[in-house]
Amino acid sequence: MSAAETDAAASTTLAASGPEAPARAALLVEPQPHKRTYHGAHRMFERVNAAFGADWTLHDLRHSAAVRVVRDPAPTLTDVQWALGHRI
Repeated sequence: MSAAETDAAASTTLAASGPEAPARAALLVEPQPHKRTYHGAHRMFERVNAAFGADWTLHDLRHSAAVRVVRDPAPTLTDVQWALGHRI
């Protein structure tokens, strides 16, 4: 389905569905895949930091995830090192 066909289908649904139509139309449009990059994630963190007055980084997120995994008794330290890409 082309973008024009998708827009037309969403418009038809909007006209026929009533006040909740915008939410329903948003569900009908298939999301376009986006390439995930480090730069994109970094920019997202910059926007969140600006909005909340925080200073979080991607490294903070990685560190927090590693700490949570280490606190779980099931995985070994070697498992955590492997998951984080460290040489074992």
